[in-house]
Amino acid sequence: EHGTKVVDYDKFDEEIRKCDEIQAEVAKIQCAIDIGWLRVNTTPVKRELSLLASNRRELFISHMRCSVTKTISDLYDFIETKAQGLNKIDDEIQQSQDNLMEVMSVIRDVRLKIDSVPELIAPQKRCVQILRRHGVDILDDIVLAAGQNLQDCLEGAPMAWEALEKKTFKKKEDILPMQMMSANVLKNEINEFDNSIKEFRGSFRKTAPFRFDGECSLAFNIIENF
Repeated sequence: EHGTKVVDYDKFDEEIRKCDEIQAEVAKIQCAIDIGWLRVNTTPVKRELSLLASNRRELFISHMRCSVTKTISDLYDFIETKAQGLNKIDDEIQQSQDNLMEVMSVIRDVRLKIDSVPELIAPQKRCVQILRRHGVDILDDIVLAAGQNLQDCLEGAPMAWEALEKKTFKKKEDILPMQMMSANVLKNEINEFDNSIKEFRGSFRKTAPFRFDGECSLAFNIIENF
């Protein structure tokens, strides 16, 4: 439910191969074919068919290129954002319940991706291999979120994620006393609220004007002033 959807790049590889095969078949067609006394010029048709196959091929390649770059960029952006969220100063956390809740939210977000992120890297490497096999090298593409080229990002992603995991579990241990303290405060507030409700209920049952003998106009005044 909380995992990252992984693109099946092998299906894209299959479609690109089909486009290459179509272009190869079209190239074999003679430019002029004699049918009886009629000579047919196939050049315009060949050009259009080859263009269609080329455009379709480029569509798949472009999508793969954008997909792998965006996936790695989103991963590094997630790692950087959550690492900053875990860097809250302990004194600030103690002074602010909001900061404590923010750190707890970061820990939750990281834990939800623990299983999916390690499975994310291999398909991206597979995508790079497929593109290189089709004559497209994207390893020098810049991943904006990391400020590095794609090759460095792919090599460094597992270590970056592992570092975030360790930092997350360490922070979880650090804030455990604060979580328990916050839970006790919340429990006390709930008890105080419960007592105030009971007190109001008792007071209401004793003093509320349930019965009145007199004119209706006076009854409304008593209810409004209660």
